[in-house]
Amino acid sequence: MHSQKQAMIRHHEQFIQFIESIPASHWRKEINEGKWSVAEVVGHFIPWDEFILRKRLPFLLLDLPLPKAPSADEINPIAAETARNQSQETIIAELIVKRKQIIEGISKIPDAYWHKTIIIGNKKISLYDYLIGLAAHDEHHMKQISAILSSFNGMI
Repeated sequence: MHSQKQAMIRHHEQFIQFIESIPASHWRKEINEGKWSVAEVVGHFIPWDEFILRKRLPFLLLDLPLPKAPSADEINPIAAETARNQSQETIIAELIVKRKQIIEGISKIPDAYWHKTIIIGNKKISLYDYLIGLAAHDEHHMKQISAILSSFNGMI
């Protein structure tokens, strides 16, 4: 298996483990004062993962520009509101299903495509660089959540 493919699969597996490890006692804590809660941060991944599954992965092997992404200003508030009204178990279960589907999709990408250039709007980028950008977004939020978990653990 291509090393970049392995790295992306490993990232998503570790992401799942991280999300599963969030204690219920911290689920509704704000990341920062006046910011989203851990639940809202985790919940916002779901519509974006759905977008990746429906509007990115199926198009990666075609020589066509990828479909335009929806507006974060439209998607994120709806995702946050949904997360406020769902249980931790429901959100995590849905996210894990989507991430496992993403892992499955990534695992099916032929090795020859990992250096392929894809087109998003006017931008050309390698498939790997695109996926690394998505992973960096995950890691940004994982660091935010880790910080809140650490700060509350120190107070107990």
